[in-house]
Amino acid sequence: MTTAPAASLRAPTSIRTVTSPLTLRRALSLPLSSPAGEGWEEEADSAAKLAVLRKVGSVRTMRTGLLLGFLVCGIGARGQSVLTPPPPVSVTPPALAEFQSSELGVVQRVEESTGIPLGTLPFQWGPVNLRPQLFYSLSYASGLLSTPGAPASSIVNQFSPGMLFTIGSHWTIDYTPTWRWYSSSQFHDSLDHSLALNGWSAYEDWTFGLSQTYGRSSGSLAQTGTQTEQESFGTALNSSYRFNSKVSLDLSLSQNLQSADQFQGYRQWSTMEFLNYQFWPRFTAGLGVGAGYVDVDVGANMAFEQFQGRISWLATGKTSLVFHGGLEYRQFLSGGVNPILNPIFGLSLQTLLAKKTSLSIGADRGVSASYFANQASESTTVSVSLSQGITSRLNFGVSGSYGTTSYSSSALGVAASGGYDYISLSTRLSYYPIKRVTVSATYQFSNNSSSQPGLSFQSNQIGLELSYNF
Repeated sequence: MTTAPAASLRAPTSIRTVTSPLTLRRALSLPLSSPAGEGWEEEADSAAKLAVLRKVGSVRTMRTGLLLGFLVCGIGARGQSVLTPPPPVSVTPPALAEFQSSELGVVQRVEESTGIPLGTLPFQWGPVNLRPQLFYSLSYASGLLSTPGAPASSIVNQFSPGMLFTIGSHWTIDYTPTWRWYSSSQFHDSLDHSLALNGWSAYEDWTFGLSQTYGRSSGSLAQTGTQTEQESFGTALNSSYRFNSKVSLDLSLSQNLQSADQFQGYRQWSTMEFLNYQFWPRFTAGLGVGAGYVDVDVGANMAFEQFQGRISWLATGKTSLVFHGGLEYRQFLSGGVNPILNPIFGLSLQTLLAKKTSLSIGADRGVSASYFANQASESTTVSVSLSQGITSRLNFGVSGSYGTTSYSSSALGVAASGGYDYISLSTRLSYYPIKRVTVSATYQFSNNSSSQPGLSFQSNQIGLELSYNF
């Protein structure tokens, strides 16, 4: 077992209660950055407004938005991947998206709310619809760490043929393999896998959700300074009950199993419950308690309790704010180290600055186990993204993020690793020559400043992308 510095193991989405803005954006077939044929501008504008509303949750109650947040259970790498991943794909069941729209007072058919034209896709077998998606990228990357202290440059080819199955209107299954080929012999070619099953149902004043995910990846990570083979399994069960037009209760239970070749794995079980009150149609607040247990391969197992408050505010028809924050009390069950008390929070601000201009701001802070024995990590990240439609077929996007991680020892006599600061800036110029086809030129700069020898690097990546979505 190596003694390299620990990397952050992010808590599952179900306990952080923050839905990825990219996931919400892809939940619609007409995002700001992707037209869909004639008249796309007006449709994209309406769809974008609805996406902002969904980020808040229901105007009447928060149950729908929070349910979607719990359903999006994280899969993939635990650490900070250096290479740009393929675009995310929505796995929201059509009935859930349609229910969200009705809760918002927006009348939409399943096809309009999800972008999945049920009954019209070329691949249909009874209630099962298949929506293929193809993605290819060619990029040149410098400064990639093949091993700590050995940066290298390489041409990277990525190919992802995804398959999204819609079973009726309540279930979705998405599977996306990603082949990755390197021109440099210092890296090994890889095949990643991403699988997600999501289901949703409602009965009277109850809503229920199930999510099962699997991910396997082998990318270069900032924390480990090398290609790291990882595997993850995630399960999320959740429900929401509406007592009346003002008060609702959210319940969630999750399991997160993680492993990494030559690094420590862990198994985490957690729960989070929120009691919400709608003060007025555009503002809802809630108080929540949660607890979890972490079983690590080597070192001190952990138990933790969380106490949080959250607010959801639809400031205008184009601006939403979701914030949760509180304290976490984490105990190390062996090793003789005192428990730690830390602030935790999450923030998501979504706004439409103009008809073709959207702005997203996010922030997150959490405490978690690490890749290595007898250490815990405290991580804080801030991100900003801007999307600007230039013409009906041309879009420009820019995003940036900053993250900082420090480590603390979970056992007496074990010195904690120092930490690192990670900065990333990326731009994307997308062109839509025909319906369903997107061609993009990308650039990404990343810089990792680590207190550990051999893990600091600076990387520049430039690439071309081609995608086709049914």
